[in-house]
Amino acid sequence: MKLTPATFAKLYLTISHGKSGVGLHEVAKKFWEYVWRKHFWKVRKQIMTEVALQWNKTQGVVVAQVESPRPLEAKVRNALEKSLGGNVEFSERTKPHLLAGLVVTVGDKRYDASLKGRLDTLEQTLSGSHT
Repeated sequence: MKLTPATFAKLYLTISHGKSGVGLHEVAKKFWEYVWRKHFWKVRKQIMTEVALQWNKTQGVVVAQVESPRPLEAKVRNALEKSLGGNVEFSERTKPHLLAGLVVTVGDKRYDASLKGRLDTLEQTLSGSHT
């Protein structure tokens, strides 16, 4: 079996299931010692990201990364929650260069509804380099 960050994440979630307090602390300690012994310490951040992704999936949480020119208003946040299916965890970034609109990334799908994105697409179309 090939050891990947996703494999380590599944292992951690399996062995930590139902644990809390001192028991969870011991599981985490032994888990990270194992990661170190297997020479995977350099991918520990990817392992932690995978643990969060897999945990959210089991809990029915959708993680959405949202880039917008200014902080999200409540009505925009509510509309995104409704369209993405309810239990949404937002990771927001303010990017003034987008000018207007949003760029939303959910999993491996990216939805660019920003003015900058539309202008870039128009430029590519007019120059003939749009694929």
